Amino acid sequence: MKTAFIFDMDGLLLDSEHLWRKAETACFRDVGIQLTAADCELTMGMRIDEVVAFWAQKYPRKLQGTAGSELPDKIVSQMEWHIKNEAEPLPGALELIRFAVSRQIPCAIASSSYSLLVEAFAEKFDLKSKIPCRVSAQNLKYGKPHPEIFIYTAQKLNVPANCCVVFEDSINGVIAAKAAKMKCVAVPEPAQMNNSKFSIADEIQPDLSSYLKQIKSEYA
Repeated sequence: MKTAFIFDMDGLLLDSEHLWRKAETACFRDVGIQLTAADCELTMGMRIDEVVAFWAQKYPRKLQGTAGSELPDKIVSQMEWHIKNEAEPLPGALELIRFAVSRQIPCAIASSSYSLLVEAFAEKFDLKSKIPCRVSAQNLKYGKPHPEIFIYTAQKLNVPANCCVVFEDSINGVIAAKAAKMKCVAVPEPAQMNNSKFSIADEIQPDLSSYLKQIKSEYA
């Protein structure tokens, strides 16, 4: 049976986690909530509406009414600008995609980001023809760590779950991939490389370049 690669986007293909933190902290600050970098790490991998809901539980008065309901769109608007103007791919990301396409390995993006941001990324780095299957959790019932997005993506690829390799940088994403009964390659940010929570992944790599070097011999 054929193997398929399913890629998360933020922090995995796209060097965007620092941009998310910039957008989130700025927008939350506008409603009187000061988020730290550690606060932002708690919600890595979640949909932005779930991030807002997460903090609304702690700050219900500040995020009631339109203040909370409009916040996700404000953050997404800032992120679209950041992606188009500032974001860069992470090491090995585009190279691994090109390698997979050259070996006819089906590829997909399965992201917690809104469709608008997934499409902005695909457009900027000329990936629309290389990865025609692009899935956002925006319109799904559940976000990561629920496995729905990966199950749905495998169905779109017409590839069994046990033949899918998911690439993830967040704990929530790894949990979702394993719950979907898929192999998971974790690529944590450097500060998280020794986090024991990533031990549930099938393997851990420092970046996608390292994984590409590892698998080239398998597809020689």
